[in-house]
Amino acid sequence: MRRAVLGVVAVGLLSACIGPAFLPKATAEKVTPADIVGTWQYPAEFGATAVTIELKAGGRFVQTVRHAGGRVQAHEGPWALDGPYPRLEVLKPVSGEPRGQEWVVEGVRWWVVGSHREGVRFALFGAAGDHDPDSCAEFERVP
Repeated sequence: MRRAVLGVVAVGLLSACIGPAFLPKATAEKVTPADIVGTWQYPAEFGATAVTIELKAGGRFVQTVRHAGGRVQAHEGPWALDGPYPRLEVLKPVSGEPRGQEWVVEGVRWWVVGSHREGVRFALFGAAGDHDPDSCAEFERVP
């Protein structure tokens, strides 16, 4: 019995270490606010929710969350760049709550990466529920 418990614990610890290791690192290149100003979108809740965020040149942003069923939440506030890390508080899903619930305002754990998309130098990387590394992805810039 003890071996089985230790085996389960070891697998859990190993998988916790492996997941985030496969995420891209923040770019080492100098990133300026002008590099990421614009509108970005990213999916949430397994594609049931669409999120757009417009980072404005003046240091403000507007976020729109379109939930399944047509309900919309909007939020705006200041944003800044700390090296390759955007600093802002956005609407995020509540961990452990069912999909479709009201989102709450929290700080983000996003970073800027070198993009693999053609014609795009930098991209935001993270997720709506960025507490789970497996849900993180490169955001898509909206023209």
